Amino acid sequence: MIRAKVQITDSGKSEAQARNKRLKQLDKAYVTIGVHDDAGKYTEGNPPPDVVEVALWMEYGTKNIPERSFIRSTVDEHRSQINQWREQALRQIMFDGKSVKDALESIGFKVQALIQNKIKSNVPPPLADSTAARKRKSGVAPVTLINTGLLLRSITYKVHV
Repeated sequence: MIRAKVQITDSGKSEAQARNKRLKQLDKAYVTIGVHDDAGKYTEGNPPPDVVEVALWMEYGTKNIPERSFIRSTVDEHRSQINQWREQALRQIMFDGKSVKDALESIGFKVQALIQNKIKSNVPPPLADSTAARKRKSGVAPVTLINTGLLLRSITYKVHV
């Protein structure tokens, strides 16, 4: 005679509980992508401007600086792809057990790369001839939005769960 102890568990209930927990986290979770308040300051200028200030000047323009949108235009150009990533993240959270934090980090990383690539693309309008000449003279490529590289490096994402 063979004796065996059989234990039956209801894994469906625990999976449902885990899914509900992730849903509750998702309700208040979000990711911010761009230049955050802790990005720092430039070293030149009197006083040196915050990176956030320079990002705003470039994104929206000023009286003397033309608008060179690198955040809004990236989101507009890649809206369908970003929405696909969002839908994929939701499926992974709901059905694959991926954490909310990991899913949002994935989206943040991808959108961060899109924005950085936009900055590297020499966003129009072109530089004024005098600005391009000044950049060449100082050994910097005459590319819009890139002078020291600080703005480019300051594009980050932050996950809030």
